[in-house]
Amino acid sequence: MIKLKKITFLFLLFTFVFTSCEEDDPKPQEDTITERANVEGSVNLFDQFGNIEAKDRMTVIMDGGSPFVYFSETEKDGAFIVPNVNYHPNYTIIYEKTDYGTYKSFHFNHEYTGGTGQITAVPNLSRLSSTYSTSLSIEVRSDTVFFDLGAHLAKGRSNTRLIRFLFHTIAEISHETFALYTNKIGIYHPKEMYTFTKEQLEEIGLVSGTKYWVQAYGDSYYSNNYTDVDGVHLPNLGLPSEGSVPTDSFYMP
Repeated sequence: MIKLKKITFLFLLFTFVFTSCEEDDPKPQEDTITERANVEGSVNLFDQFGNIEAKDRMTVIMDGGSPFVYFSETEKDGAFIVPNVNYHPNYTIIYEKTDYGTYKSFHFNHEYTGGTGQITAVPNLSRLSSTYSTSLSIEVRSDTVFFDLGAHLAKGRSNTRLIRFLFHTIAEISHETFALYTNKIGIYHPKEMYTFTKEQLEEIGLVSGTKYWVQAYGDSYYSNNYTDVDGVHLPNLGLPSEGSVPTDSFYMP
């Protein structure tokens, strides 16, 4: 009787340990492999000047619409594993970390392969810019437009800070509401004059005779920009901690 009780106790202990291991194991079980699998990927993180930073603790969200929403976090090498993800043809991958602008990639098809799914694109993501504009005035002379910009320049291990000019045909322009924008431009001093010819502005998309409102923002080495159904997003633009962003307007020559 004592031996039987001992055998029963060992059997129950083994069953408990095995069950606990099963619950902690992120790998999909045999009976679900045709329904879901782990997904692997990685990310590179930089400061706003393009210097390599720690790659850990960035949240990664795989959003396929309810109920297909899954979470993970990057390790020190930037790698991450999203466990037990249901097969679905259209996931949005969202990358978020404090002081970094949100980045999104779209249309990831997680399909059955018999193994782990792979997010092959490795995004390079920067911290938010801490450069921001403090003043802006615009003057048009013939077919040339002059942008006189004042700015607070970010502190850091770089001689180059970056800015963008944003344009809109409505006065309610902001870092989220704009129609057109320049590429990133270097800024080296708190006061800079930028000159654009009519041809250069037309290449951006500005139309002759149209009134445009303009703002300037700092941006990061990797701007984390992405495009969705709402248009282009520039998540890393530098904003002042207090006050509004300076705005001016002009008529396109």
